[in-house]
Amino acid sequence: MCIDAGSQQEDFEELMRQLASRGAQSIELSQVAGASGQPSRVQLTVSCGSEQGTADASTAALDVRVSQDQRCGLPQETVAVATPWGRVRVAISLKGGDVFKASPHWVECERAAAAATAAPGREPVAAEAVAAAALEALEAGLADGSIALGVQHLF
Repeated sequence: MCIDAGSQQEDFEELMRQLASRGAQSIELSQVAGASGQPSRVQLTVSCGSEQGTADASTAALDVRVSQDQRCGLPQETVAVATPWGRVRVAISLKGGDVFKASPHWVECERAAAAATAAPGREPVAAEAVAAAALEALEAGLADGSIALGVQHLF
């Protein structure tokens, strides 16, 4: 959906709220430049299920393009691990039953670091340190068998 670059920020915020309330899975705004290099429009990209069809939210859009994409990804699991600063969830992608990629939930790392830093007499803790500890705890738990993952053999 392309919208005139002169539209107000509040218009986008309201439109994004409407789309989210109707089940949009992701919403992205991109500034698009014209041939002269000047901003000419804002492109709104919305991902939603095929059963939702075309959004009819109120916009000043002159052009609506609809396309179908297919999303694929590795099987995923989320496990909670103990760190010196509290429990943190780690999202794990599996490939052939093995961990392919692991990513601690960043908001939880920030929250744990902030809580630890706020405690009287405690040294400041960076969210990166909490994330590193979460990955170490995951690796240790997988090695000693205290963390069991669902076996996936899709790839």
